[in-house]
Amino acid sequence: MRVVFVQYGNNIACAEMMVASCKKLGYEVWQLSDMSAPEVRGVDRLERTPMTEGRMIYRTRRLAEVEAPYVLLDTDMIVAQDISDGFSPIHDVSLSWRAKHMVLSKDEKEPLRMPYNGGVIFVRSRSFMVDCLIRMAAMEPKRQDWYGDQIALRDAAESGLYEVKELRDEAWNFCPDSMGHEIPNVRIYHFKGNRKALMPARFKALYG
Repeated sequence: MRVVFVQYGNNIACAEMMVASCKKLGYEVWQLSDMSAPEVRGVDRLERTPMTEGRMIYRTRRLAEVEAPYVLLDTDMIVAQDISDGFSPIHDVSLSWRAKHMVLSKDEKEPLRMPYNGGVIFVRSRSFMVDCLIRMAAMEPKRQDWYGDQIALRDAAESGLYEVKELRDEAWNFCPDSMGHEIPNVRIYHFKGNRKALMPARFKALYG
């Protein structure tokens, strides 16, 4: 199975743990980066393209260039056990469903409906990601930089053009609030925001 991630910027501490967890499970790992990000130890392939646009449209463009199948993972994740069954032979894409659909950020007047978290995407059809890129290209620069990817995921998934599998079990994208915060059978830990401070201890607990 192939895991793909996008790395821009020089801080690769989280990416190193994510990649190491994937290699423990025998996965092939590709790093898609700008021209300056360091190579993450353990990757099987590094592809560089200059970053000349907003962060999320850059990420989506890089993903749209990759031949499927692959799974995208955010760098602040640890894979705890095999996730290859996230792919479905009858679906074009598998998306991590968000229980709280409405997201309100500090610079927004109205909440945005984003039913899918873009940190985990199992891609079997490259055309799905190309569709997301086309949708993002029509967005304002603010959306191209942030949140536009998850809006594009929503709109492409709801277009009726694709077969979409929803990963509704929290275990596929579990965000712990503390080291003691657990649920059964976690597949992927996601250390969003301030949770990143928990990532080294969780990696050590899982993999020594």
